Amino acid sequence: MFLACGSATAVTVSFETGEGFPDGDGASISGSVPAGVVTGWSLTGDGNKGTGGFEIDHGPGGTGFGDEANPLTGSQFGLARGDDNGEIILTMDLDNAASNTLQSLYYANRGTYPPQLTLEYYGLDENLLGSDVFTAANPNASPSAGVGLGPAAGNTHGYNQHFQLIEPTSLFAGKAMSKVVMRSHSTGGTGSGHFAVEDITLAASSGVVLTDYVVGFETSEGYNGTDGGPVTANGLVTDWGLAGAGVGTLVIDQGPGGTGFGDEDNPPEGSQFAMSMGSGNGEHIVTMDLVNSANLSLQSFHYANRGNFPPKLTVEYFGLDEQSLGTEVFTEGSNGGVAVGLSAGYGQKFQLITASAQFQNAPLSKVVFTSEHDSASNLGGHFSLDAITFKSTQVIPEPGSLALLALAGIGLVGLRKRLS
Repeated sequence: MFLACGSATAVTVSFETGEGFPDGDGASISGSVPAGVVTGWSLTGDGNKGTGGFEIDHGPGGTGFGDEANPLTGSQFGLARGDDNGEIILTMDLDNAASNTLQSLYYANRGTYPPQLTLEYYGLDENLLGSDVFTAANPNASPSAGVGLGPAAGNTHGYNQHFQLIEPTSLFAGKAMSKVVMRSHSTGGTGSGHFAVEDITLAASSGVVLTDYVVGFETSEGYNGTDGGPVTANGLVTDWGLAGAGVGTLVIDQGPGGTGFGDEDNPPEGSQFAMSMGSGNGEHIVTMDLVNSANLSLQSFHYANRGNFPPKLTVEYFGLDEQSLGTEVFTEGSNGGVAVGLSAGYGQKFQLITASAQFQNAPLSKVVFTSEHDSASNLGGHFSLDAITFKSTQVIPEPGSLALLALAGIGLVGLRKRLS
């Protein structure tokens, strides 16, 4: 996780007339409102109604669908309404001069099928900082069929619109943002992604030092919580690729008896890890693409192999220019293991792998893990990864320091404030 320091003054967008929003059920929301905070609102995606599709709603019986939730603050909220099923995308452009960061928002979904909400965060340079994915049921509503859903009077199936608090994960805390993109869609059937937002809380960004960033494949990081579920882009990982023998998929595994082969090792940290599930013998290749602007350097990770024959693990590092910086090969086991990622009896055994010093300070665009067996038969290279740890020394100056820089025209050295 990344840690933030410093204090900030928050402002909450509640879509009330006192903030400059129109007063009228179904009135279109657009333009720079609230002034000095948001510079524009836009709606895109499948079947969207364009900018006019983001509108004011007054709650139950309102312009939306008649079964809306009650506003949390005041008398109205924002409704992202499309004309058809599919993904609905709401973009909130922020005033860069305010150097704000998203602290939280409330989200409610139309229902029909369990939804998925993805938040994308963009830095002041307009480059993607990363994203969070939310699918877990509403903890403050019972029953709840998914994020932003809950019960309603006379209806207990849990598929009604119900506002749920959504907070960015800690790795985006304090990061100055130029815009936030909210993507909402149904995870089943042809259900729509129509959704409502309320009480969007923003705060002035603070100076942030990026310390350790650990990819542990846990639900708390936004990863799938189902054994056998796919591992998808999340946080500062923009893509996961699986290639090589039999291709297959990269999936979540929760340990012994899990979806892999039933003989997995326990996760070294947390409750789940990632496993390559290629279907053929030979090399299994997992590519991990990173957000370049985060300047991440690989420090270590845990690796376990399926067994059968002693394996070989090759790690290739790519710089921010997408060119290879070099490779490292690992074959030796640890703690009595016959080879890397194996126990003494050729069972799967997680082993800590540490990058050599020459790569530990090299900012990366991607890391490629290649697993194969050192044997004539070249049996499958199925393997697992967990607790992939990166370091970044990037410093984002506090807004006041940036103002001084602009006025004085001098160089700025950001203070590195590390919290533990």
